[in-house]
Amino acid sequence: MNRGALWALAVALGCSPSRGDVSLDGLLRETARASRVTAEDTAATEPDGASASVDGLVERALARDPGMRARALRARSLVEAARAEGSLPSPEADVQVWNVPFARPWSVGEASMYMVELRQRLPAWGLRDARHRAALSDAVMALAAASDRARELSRGVREAWAMYLEACEHLRVHGAHHRVVDGMFDAARARTSVGGGLDDVTRVSLEQARVHRLLARYEADRDRALRTLNALAQRPLDAPAPAAPLDALRGETVRDGLDALVDTSFAHRAMVLEARARAVGARASLEGARAEATRPELMVGVSGWFDPEHHNGYGLNAGMTLPWLWGPGRARVAAGELRAQAEEAAVREAELAVRAEVVEAHGRVVGLARELAVLRAQGLAASSRAVESAGTGYVTGSVPLVMWLDAARMRLEAAEEEVELVGALARALAALDAAVGAPVARVPVTEAP
Repeated sequence: MNRGALWALAVALGCSPSRGDVSLDGLLRETARASRVTAEDTAATEPDGASASVDGLVERALARDPGMRARALRARSLVEAARAEGSLPSPEADVQVWNVPFARPWSVGEASMYMVELRQRLPAWGLRDARHRAALSDAVMALAAASDRARELSRGVREAWAMYLEACEHLRVHGAHHRVVDGMFDAARARTSVGGGLDDVTRVSLEQARVHRLLARYEADRDRALRTLNALAQRPLDAPAPAAPLDALRGETVRDGLDALVDTSFAHRAMVLEARARAVGARASLEGARAEATRPELMVGVSGWFDPEHHNGYGLNAGMTLPWLWGPGRARVAAGELRAQAEEAAVREAELAVRAEVVEAHGRVVGLARELAVLRAQGLAASSRAVESAGTGYVTGSVPLVMWLDAARMRLEAAEEEVELVGALARALAALDAAVGAPVARVPVTEAP
């Protein structure tokens, strides 16, 4: 099963409760397909190393997750239970033996009459269908739970990927700073050979030690994030990481507008899907209560008499309940109406909560993208020019080492800020995916609307 099919467990079916036309065949088909997904299904096609991608790792995590399989199997069991709710009650058989002598109670053959009866109860018209639809709504809620599990797994993988990406970029910028500091060290030593002081060499040596310590920290961060990523995707812990696409290294932002994302979230988020399914179940239960309160349950039967001394024959019988006189029907209807109203309000409550979550996550992505664009437009280029100018001045003797070192540190700070913004953007996009309930379309920051 591909990633789209896993997301579709509650997407296409989750929309059905709002229309009241949940398909038994569709639910059976989707739950059967999901429950068959195992680790072996993706083993033959699993990419390794640079050929892998973060989307592929998300798909792998979903396909191999036992929690997804468990939820799909629970949903399938509820679908089968819904089938039972739509069936007729089992027929009833009755055998009677009349007038066995008290003196010989074991002499069943001396009875004066034998009767066999077959009966069938017929529930009130519309009751079986209402109960069937209410039970199917429970299956849709179980599928929504599978969708929520997929949302959690996807966010975990993407956040681990963001941590890995950020650590790799920190290593890159600190490696570049290390090369600049090495150049400073060579220049400072050259000055000492012509009579310069040793203070510059000492100062640069301290900076080299600091950079070495930071490189060790980010190497540990990178390795930890990679192991977390592999663990979530159920890969060997020492498996190589996927190659980062250029757009991810430069920073990505969301492509679609807020209204489109909110609409998508209503079709994908388990919170909304479950609320809609409960509302459908409440309406179906209300219809069943009305059927019980206003329509009789019928009982029909056919019986045969076998008289050893006279004649044999058959009989027909029919009966029905009288819900109009008394019974629990009216109270159940009143309770059902209140429950239906409550569940309809709960749907609106869930939509408002999801909308607020999407708005907050979208705003964070947009804000970080703007900040990154401003930083690149105004900070990075100027700091690079300052480092080059200070380095030239130090070699010619017109600039002290501390000025060159300060310029290099300022450029490093700007580069670190860029890396942190790219990592924060990746994590914010993972949070937006989770808020929407499905992966959002991405574009490079420079192409953002």
